[in-house]
Amino acid sequence: MNRDFFNFFQNNVFYKLFRFKPRFRHWYALGYTSRFLYVGIISGICSLIWLVIHRFMQGKDEKYKKMYQIDYIEKKALCERRKKGLPPGLINDGNSCFSNCILQALSSMPQVEVWMQNKLEENLGDNCYTILSSVFSLIKVLSNNCGNEDCYSTEDILCSLNSYGWVISGDQQDAYEFYQILIATIEEEVLKLVRIDDLFIKKAHLNAYPLILNRACKSLPSQKGNNHPFKGSFAIRMTCFACMSQNPVKFETFDSISLSLQNIKPYSASLEACFNEWFKPEFLHNVDCQVCSEKNKKNTKTIFSKQISFAKLPECLCIQLQRSSYNSSGYLQKCDMFINFPEVLDLFQYTYIASKTSKNATNTICLPPAPRNQSTIYKLSSLVTHYGDTNQGHFATFRRLSDKRWVYISDQSVIVKSVSDVFSSDAYMLFYEKVSK
Repeated sequence: MNRDFFNFFQNNVFYKLFRFKPRFRHWYALGYTSRFLYVGIISGICSLIWLVIHRFMQGKDEKYKKMYQIDYIEKKALCERRKKGLPPGLINDGNSCFSNCILQALSSMPQVEVWMQNKLEENLGDNCYTILSSVFSLIKVLSNNCGNEDCYSTEDILCSLNSYGWVISGDQQDAYEFYQILIATIEEEVLKLVRIDDLFIKKAHLNAYPLILNRACKSLPSQKGNNHPFKGSFAIRMTCFACMSQNPVKFETFDSISLSLQNIKPYSASLEACFNEWFKPEFLHNVDCQVCSEKNKKNTKTIFSKQISFAKLPECLCIQLQRSSYNSSGYLQKCDMFINFPEVLDLFQYTYIASKTSKNATNTICLPPAPRNQSTIYKLSSLVTHYGDTNQGHFATFRRLSDKRWVYISDQSVIVKSVSDVFSSDAYMLFYEKVSK
């Protein structure tokens, strides 16, 4: 059909036109060859359309193929990582090693994760928490309870702290200060929501009997389950050396212990020596004694001994070794002294019960040996070490995976280490977890 059309067009139009008008012969040549050009253009357009359709269908097939295989790939990668038993690392977003090491240390203690999960499962709901939900989500990932990536970021946690007014710059920060900020913010968030919940309960009883309402308002609030695992308390006793009378015991709460290294000798540098130095009695001069004043019928100032002991031991214990101090010139310097720390720590001799039963507790801390009590025994879960000086450096974490297996985590790097490597490191922070009964 096309050939007959071109032959008719050539014999009846171009041939007759160019026969009487020779000046249009070059148009005849163009028209003669145009049929090949038409066929080429049509073929090119058809080929282009076919190529576009083919690429679209190929990409669609690959998309469906990825969708069908994504579960298999994730399960395979997850199985390979869990087969090795290694936790994921954390991305350093710019001098963020101070936060990475603390979060890795917290994820090594199951009691922290259990407490956070219980708080989120209460009636307040998961949406009521900001910092707690962010930390809990990351701890679940770092403890291999969920997730599939090899590295994660702490950006959500830092943004949550920023929403509470904490401004964390990109400069070098201290890991212990970040731990205090993180624990204080979580505690503030939990207690704030607990108070709101109590307020709603009281408003619901406005139509109750006045005596019942009065008794409900004056009842002591239950603190069971509200305190975080690092919350403990000290018992402070003041004893007069003149009359041996004791003031009422005062209690103070704590979420960490900061031990000084200034009076520790290098040949006896151990965690036990640091505890003995911290818990030894402190002598206070020129203190008013009420008993001596009543006995002498005048204002009498004597010497008091201040004895601190554990009144309530926390479920998880955070210990900081103060390695930064000022020298004689007034400059801040770092103490690189090695401190020997045990894997199992027994704190019974530093408790209020042990010091109370000691016959000479106000003069010395060397108490008689006591039987081991499971409620005072802790086991090392992780430790944080620092490299560099006081102005700059890097934080890393040694974390326990099992009884004989430890890993060294430096941001994204996760390396298996031996037990000797762990206990030969210069610890800056120690994290112990209470051994269950």
